[in-house]
This record gives sequence, C-alpha cells and structure tokens, in this order.
Amino acid sequence: MIFLLFTAASINSQAMSSSQKVTLTAKNISLEEAFKILKKQSGYTFFYDHELLRNARKINVNVKNLPLEKALDACLAEQSISYTIVGKTVVLKPARKAEAATPAVIGQPAKSNAEMMRVPMGSLSALQLSTIQQSIFETVRGKVTDETGAGLPGVNVLIKGTSQGTSTDADGQFTLNVSEANAILVFSFVGYMPQEVVVGGRSNISVSMQVDNKSLEEVVVTALGIKKEAKALGYSVTKVDGEAFTKTRETNFMNGLAGKVAGVNVVAGNSGAGGSSRVTIRGNTSITGNNQPLYIINGVPMDNSQLGQPNGTNPDWGDSASSLNADDIEEMTVLKGATAAALYGSRAKNGAIIITTKSGRGSKGLGVEFNTNNTWEVPLFLWDIQNVYGQGYGGFRPADAIDAGKHSQNHWGEKYDGKMTYQYDGVQRPYSYVKDQVLKDYYKTGFTSANSVSFTGGGDNGSFRLGVTDMRNQGIVPNNKMRRNNVSLGLNQNITKNLTLNANVDYINENVDNRYIFDTGQGSGPSTILYVNSNMPTSALSPGYDENFKEWVLGTDANATNPYFALNRITNNSKKDRFISALTARWNILDWLFVQGRVGQDFYLFRTNQVIPDGTGFLPNGKAVESTQNFTERNFEGLIGINKDLSGDFSLSVNLGGNMMSNNRYATNVEGLGFVIPQFHVVNNTSVRNTSTTAYNKKINSLFATAELSYRNHLFLNVTGRNDWFSTLNPQSNSYFYPSVGASYVLSEAIELPKAISFAKLRAAYASVGGDTDPYLLDFNYSLLPYSYNGTPLGMVSSSFIPYPNLKPLAVNETELGLDMRMFGNRLGVDFSF
Repeated sequence: MIFLLFTAASINSQAMSSSQKVTLTAKNISLEEAFKILKKQSGYTFFYDHELLRNARKINVNVKNLPLEKALDACLAEQSISYTIVGKTVVLKPARKAEAATPAVIGQPAKSNAEMMRVPMGSLSALQLSTIQQSIFETVRGKVTDETGAGLPGVNVLIKGTSQGTSTDADGQFTLNVSEANAILVFSFVGYMPQEVVVGGRSNISVSMQVDNKSLEEVVVTALGIKKEAKALGYSVTKVDGEAFTKTRETNFMNGLAGKVAGVNVVAGNSGAGGSSRVTIRGNTSITGNNQPLYIINGVPMDNSQLGQPNGTNPDWGDSASSLNADDIEEMTVLKGATAAALYGSRAKNGAIIITTKSGRGSKGLGVEFNTNNTWEVPLFLWDIQNVYGQGYGGFRPADAIDAGKHSQNHWGEKYDGKMTYQYDGVQRPYSYVKDQVLKDYYKTGFTSANSVSFTGGGDNGSFRLGVTDMRNQGIVPNNKMRRNNVSLGLNQNITKNLTLNANVDYINENVDNRYIFDTGQGSGPSTILYVNSNMPTSALSPGYDENFKEWVLGTDANATNPYFALNRITNNSKKDRFISALTARWNILDWLFVQGRVGQDFYLFRTNQVIPDGTGFLPNGKAVESTQNFTERNFEGLIGINKDLSGDFSLSVNLGGNMMSNNRYATNVEGLGFVIPQFHVVNNTSVRNTSTTAYNKKINSLFATAELSYRNHLFLNVTGRNDWFSTLNPQSNSYFYPSVGASYVLSEAIELPKAISFAKLRAAYASVGGDTDPYLLDFNYSLLPYSYNGTPLGMVSSSFIPYPNLKPLAVNETELGLDMRMFGNRLGVDFSF
C-alpha cells in the first residue's frame, strides 16, 4: 500500500513539474543569479549551502520554454553539483565524480535527468522522508581502535568546519551522516594525536589512533608569566583549561574549581548569588591571617579581599574572584607550593592561581561565537529534623498564646496528635508536623542564565578578541537576584618583526539585590525558618508584617527575625564596577635575548546599601547604612630574559627583573539610626548619623631572578631569588629575601621503562617565602568620637591590639618531594607530593 501511494504521489509530482516551463537566456552569470530567475518563474524553492556555490564557475545558458529539470541540467552541465527535487524544493549538493550533474532519483537506481523522480512534501510518509534524507546525506560507518587494535570508546568524530559530529560507542563503532562526498572527519581523544580522514565517497572507515607523546610535554604558565615545560619543573603545577569552567557553570567562578585540582580546597559560602568562596592550597599557613592564594590575571595581581565580614546583621558581600567570567578564561594554572610561587614573594606565601584570558591569538579572518547556558538550582534539604515531638517545653504543649510565644523555637513538647493548639499569634492550629512543607514554601527553584557573544579576528601582524557576557541569576531565596555584565578585550600586535604589544582589558559590572544574612540571629531569614517550631505553618509566618509594616515577632524573642519579614522588608544591596587592565611590550633583541615591560592596574568601586526598616522587632526605629570602597593597585614590572643552548647537552634560561607595586584603598561608611519619617528608608532621614572613613596605602619594591639549567632535556635544575622591601614595616627590618631551588629528573626519557608507563618524573624542591602585614599596625591608631566635651572634639585609641614596632616579615619554609607518573596511554595519572 505504501509503495502504491508513494508511486501515485511521485507520478503526480512528475506530471506537475514536467508541465512547469521556464526560459533562461544569459551570459556570464553566477549560479546564484540563475537560480533566482528560475525560482521566480517556477515558484520552486532552492535549498543549498552558500559555500557550495562560492567556487562555482559562471555560466552561459540558453533555454527557452523547457521543463525545469532541463534548465537545471543546462546550468549544472560543467559543475560538480547535483540536485534533487523534493516537492516544490530543489536541493543542491556536491556531486560525486561519477555523478556529475545527474540528479538523485528517490526510490530507484539513478537514471537520466529526464527520468528523475520528484516527490511533493505534503504527501510524504515517515518512510518516504527517511528515503529522501538518505538521498541527501551519505551514511558513514566505521571503527576506531587504539594502538593495540582494541576498540576505543568515547572518541569524538566531527565533520571539519561544522559542529556536526558523534562519538564512538563502547566497541569503538560510530555512525555519522555527511552531506559531502569529500567531507573531512576529525577524530580526537585525550592522550592521542588527532587525525583527519577524507571520506572520499566511502561508506566504511577504519581509524587507528596513535598515542600523543607530545601531550606529556605540556607547557604551563609559571610565575611572572614565564612559560615552561611541565616536565622541567621541580614543583607541583596543575593546568586547567577554560572549558572546564563552562561545562558546569557556577555563578561564583571559583566554585567551579572544586574537585579539579589535587590539594586545592574550595569552600562555597551559603550566601546566595555573588557570595564569596574560600580557596586554600595545601591547607592553612596562618592561624588567624589570610590563607587564600594570590590571583594573577594576565600578569596583573588581582585583589581578592573579602568585601565585608558576614557577621551579625552583615551579609557576605562577596569577593573579587567570584565575578570573573568563565567564557573569557583560556586557561588557569595552579602553583601549589612555595617553590612554585616564590618569584611572587610575600604575596604568594599561600600559593598562586594564574589566569590567562582569551585574546584571539592565532585567529585568521573574522569569527563570531555565541554561547548560552541555563542552570536550574533546587535546595538540597539534608537536615535531619525530628518529627515526633512538637512545640513546647518539659513535655507539654503551649497552654495559650503567651506560653506559645515563650517557646517559638523549642521542640520539647508533647507528641504530635493533630489537635488544635495555641501558637504565638493567639490562633489555634493543628498540632502537626509541617516543617517540610514550610521549607518548600520558603525556598524556590533558582535559575541562572548566561549569554555571551565574542568577536575574534586577526591577520599576519595581529589579532583581537572582544567578548560580552550577560549573566542573570535568581536565587533559591526569593528576592535574592544578581545581574552581572562582563566585557573582555584582548589585543595582540606585531609592531615590528621583533617588537610585540599585548593589551588586555576586563570590565565587570555586578548588581546584587537582597543578599541574605546567614547568621543565627537578627535579620536572618534562612536560619529562623530552620529553627522555628515545626508545627508552625507558612500562613502563620507570611508575609511577616501587619498593615503598619510592623514585624510579626515570633514570640518573646525579637532577635529571632520572622523569616518572611527578613525576606520582604530587610534590604542588603550592592553594586560593583571593576577594571583590570594590562599592557605588555616585548622586544626580542636577539634569538636568545629579550626585554619585556608590563604595566597593570586593578581598580574597583564597591557600594552597598543596607536597610533595617522601622517596625523591625530587634530594632524598632530601624537603621540605614551606606558604604563605598574605592580600591586601586598598580604594578610596574621589567624583565630581561636569556634562553641559550650551551655547548654539548646543556641549555640555560635566565630571567632578571624588578617590580614596583602601589596599593591604595579608601572607604567611607555612613550609618544612620532611627528613621524620622516612617517607612522612608534613606540615611538622610535618620535622627543620628555616624560617618567613618578609612585610608589604606601600601607599597612593595622588589628585585628577582630565576635560572634554569637543563641536561639532555631530562635533568633540570631551577633556582630563583626575590627580595622585597615593604612600606608597612620598620625600615630597619622591612627587607626580606626569598630563595628557592628545585630539581626534576624525567625517568621516562632517561631510562627505558615498561610500555605501560607513558611518563615518569621525580622532583624535589626547597623554598622560603614570607609576608608582611597590613598598614599602620606598628603603632596605636586613633579615631574621633561623634561627640565633644565643652566644644572640644574627643578621640580614642581604635587599635584592638598592642602594636609591636619591630615586627618582622612572616617566614614560611617548605621542602617538597614528588612523583609524577602517567600510565596506559595517559589514561591514568598520579601526582604525589610530600
């Protein structure tokens, strides 16, 4: 039956198309122009890839009152293009060598042009559509094996120049539809060399992958942006490609590092969108001080100070690294030990994270890339809440509203029985467990949408990349939301044959609304919703305030803020603008000698607005706080580099340089207490206002040197030294020298190892790094009080500790032994450090 219907429809289509007469007389016209004329006369649609016609020859054609297929034969007579007529559509595709311009015939062997079959789309069944697809696309099958001949699963198979592809199954088998007989298939797999295979009209292809030994000679970016082979390093370094951060995107960029690097611990805060993360490398080096690593963006140190301490009624205001954009990251290098980071001196005593952004380097022509990513988040309730005993104390439920108010957070009453019982507001409700539903009502499904577009271009003398990203987040706590915009520009220019100029500019604009307080007291919704008694339903909590905007206080403890009042009435908003820029010039004086200069700046302006409204239980008259932080750091760096092959089997690399760093921070804070006009929540509407300012200036001058000696490319010795002079310490003790020495021995290149071992290296290192302190800690600090005595301003000692004027730099000494090993074609790797 299907065959009869198909044949009837085909005959009908053939009769209709054959009656369609066209006329085309032209000289030296393009195929695209000819198709436009035929389309206008016949009403048929032409379907083709513009790349197919780009190299087609212009034609001379003279067709008068002939069927459409005759006109197509005349146009394509000398072209390597064939066609298929599907309904009212002419589908063009590359022709096989033996096919010339002969059109495809659907459902039967190929015949002459006049005998081809045409099928109207409206009459096609699923079987017929499949038949047409097979006439347009060629199915290629095959198997991919490893060096031993075993099937290799998970190999990426991609049609070159497109995003169309597949991957091999557990046996190494693959199936892929290609639209061109001469399509090129690209086979790639981690640890193996990529291969390109031309289909060439074949329907079955076998590929044997070869182990990529060069992948073991990975080049990483080390301190000061110096690129070295990983095997030459006497310390542990891990490189993470930028794609690792876009596959599982986080609103906080650094949270994406969790689980990717051994020895790196990432603790994500519970403070919602724009919150901070705590990153440590190999544990803590200081009991009370800063233990986070140094962040370097395109050679420029980036301040990652936490922008506010989350305590009391203060939320987590976030940090700087959280605002970086994953789409702009090319790679990240984690320098784990003191030896790895010694060239950065005091600032890298906790290790260093070096981030390189995309710059368009190597681009040819103009390219456009668009990425969109959507993520949904749901709260994971892991609390083991007892659901047997309800509100009350001493084994008794509340007898009245006053009794209920005294025990709004006590769960030591009677067993739940569903009987009507008084709650804090005087209303009787069932004495039943409802906490699970209350939590589900309070928390929502979070949503993050990130959209980015980038433009790249380049030629023989330079390249550029411009990227723009818009990220919008709605947190799992309602009203908590964030919008972040990132703009990244990278420029590379060859001024002359030996002089290059690189520039990077990153701009970040971030707005966060209603950062929530995650403390166990005043103003915290998430904590109160957890601790409030388990038989209090959402209706007893929401909206959290009455018609006069006064809080529904949950009993006698006003410090336990109603969670819905905190959600709907308390405000913690922030705005941040940040610029990170770097300009690097390099002059290759000789093949083995270069001079490099870099200037970098990190600037941000951070503003917060906090409102605890009048009517709040723990602060009835309310307060407003507005603060501003203005931060600028500039670095000027010079570097001379020598890379020389010595006589025999030795080579030498030496770098000498210096750095001048200036760090300035200025902050203002205005706190107003008691709103004069009710529900008008601005600082100028408060009865008492306190203003404080903080100025913070710091400088470090440095000289440094590094040398690497290698023997036969398998034995390496690295020596570094840096001296810092600190403005924050006494001039008699403000200088500190940081030495390091490291050695590595690549066993796999020095001796013959079992075939199962692809790479093996022993390493050892010693380093001493240290740190200074914050400014103005060598003497007492003083501040003015907001009142006076007989017209004389009063002041006070504001230092919280006894100063020590002869404070010396902190020293951290580290010895490291390690083994790096890769086995089974790079599939298994071990990085051991002691």
